[in-house]
Amino acid sequence: MAPVVAVTGSTGFIGRRLVSALPRGEATVRPLTRSELELGDLTPSDIALATRLLEGVDVVCHVGAYIPKDHGDPKTAAMCMQVNALATLALLQASVEAKVRRFVYVSSGNVYRARDVAVTELDPVYPSARAPFYLASKVAGELYADHYGQGGRLSVAIARVSSVYGPGMTPFGLVPNFTTRLRAGQAIRVQDGGRYRTDLVHVDDVVDGIVRLVSGDVRGHFNIGAGAAPSTLEIAATLADLLSSDPSLIVVEPALDSARSLGFSALDITRARAELGYAPRTLRTGLRDYLDGSS
Repeated sequence: MAPVVAVTGSTGFIGRRLVSALPRGEATVRPLTRSELELGDLTPSDIALATRLLEGVDVVCHVGAYIPKDHGDPKTAAMCMQVNALATLALLQASVEAKVRRFVYVSSGNVYRARDVAVTELDPVYPSARAPFYLASKVAGELYADHYGQGGRLSVAIARVSSVYGPGMTPFGLVPNFTTRLRAGQAIRVQDGGRYRTDLVHVDDVVDGIVRLVSGDVRGHFNIGAGAAPSTLEIAATLADLLSSDPSLIVVEPALDSARSLGFSALDITRARAELGYAPRTLRTGLRDYLDGSS
């Protein structure tokens, strides 16, 4: 019998593609929409609703999260903790009570202390430089999930996903912003000398990694990224080349005298490659696929 997989955040950017992809792995998918399970209202002291929703479920894939529009606003900290940490704890306990076998928690690959080399799953976690309110709540959710896994109550895997892009993403991100302007023949301004770096991973690669975690029984943390951290200047130049845009449209502003501008580390994806067979596309291939899917 095909396993029943419950997916939170099933209408979100990653979640809706995951729901479409999971049946290919011979699973029965049970999407949990916001109308059924409002994570903002779910607390460890009131989990009866979640337990009922999880009856008959074999695997919970917890993708749902609160991502603030302004990562620098401390007023978002309470909601981040409520949805991304406390609701995760409640969902873990509900999973135990509903006799769920496996729990896959989708966290962030930006929780690491920034380094100049690719970070492994064993590197220090200390997200104080950027988006601390959101990232701290994801770390707290990880701690709860790992606690339940170490206690033997659930088989737990944690996906640390880097910066995701792809068709259907919010139009306000760096990649869609650059793409829209270049397609219109408008200049794009690359701030801080183009030094900012992030591990940019295509959404379909992320979905593939999560499907592999859902269908397997490996445990612990897995970096799910592209394995490289291109600069904003590299991203802009690659997009301009793929779109056959005039390179002069890329306006590079002076670099700031600040280490904080360097962004996030690349993720070392050695474990995901070896244990999951995970193989993400390159930046150029991923951006070409994005352009083909968003034209």
